[in-house]
Amino acid sequence: MNRYIYLLITFFSITLFLGCSEKRLNHAINQTKNASYNAVTDPMTWVPLVTAGALYATDGDEKITQYFMDNPIANEKNDDIYRELNGLITYSTAILIHDNKWETKAKRFVVEWSAFAISRQSVDFLNKNVPKETPNGRSMDAVGSHHALSPFAGAAMTRRNVSQMDISRWGGYSIIVANYLFATSSTLTRVQGGGHSFADQLISVTLGNFIGLFFHDAFMSENRQVNISLSPKKAYARIDFRF
Repeated sequence: MNRYIYLLITFFSITLFLGCSEKRLNHAINQTKNASYNAVTDPMTWVPLVTAGALYATDGDEKITQYFMDNPIANEKNDDIYRELNGLITYSTAILIHDNKWETKAKRFVVEWSAFAISRQSVDFLNKNVPKETPNGRSMDAVGSHHALSPFAGAAMTRRNVSQMDISRWGGYSIIVANYLFATSSTLTRVQGGGHSFADQLISVTLGNFIGLFFHDAFMSENRQVNISLSPKKAYARIDFRF
């Protein structure tokens, strides 16, 4: 079984309803609701989703996709570099938050690593369960995109990290904009190559933003504990989120 399946199972069985007192359970449920609400109502979640729906309903998706295929903006040879830089900024800002406790920094790092892992697994889930032919006709994996979902999850988490950094407003904006540029560039490379349509990528943008914000708002509370156990021999890590 893919090691990320262990992580997915752990996430959805994070003892939300196990071993908790009624008071703590109610607190956990309320915080999870708030995290979901914050993620759903964020403009970077619903604006791409609404836009994708409008493009699917018309011939706009085909036209925009063809435009980017004919007029490439991002360098397709650097698609993986864009993703790597996106992840580097995300993890770096997690470590550079204004908090002297390394336990907090480590917790944030683990939460973000988990969000990236869930993002990658979500792409595989979409492609297996929502088959759609790619614009170039080479596969049926058009909806889920590793080049869009994970980078925009990272960009969303970077926003949360920057808000906890001791940095000037413009310095924070610069970091956020830079990471969104890397995420956008990574996303467009797949449109230009015909691997996904423009609207397909917007779906991944929506899910990525939701996952990034949800993880932060749900698991970065001081009342949440993250316990890690590594098993090098079995090549997987078990992460338990406790409320």
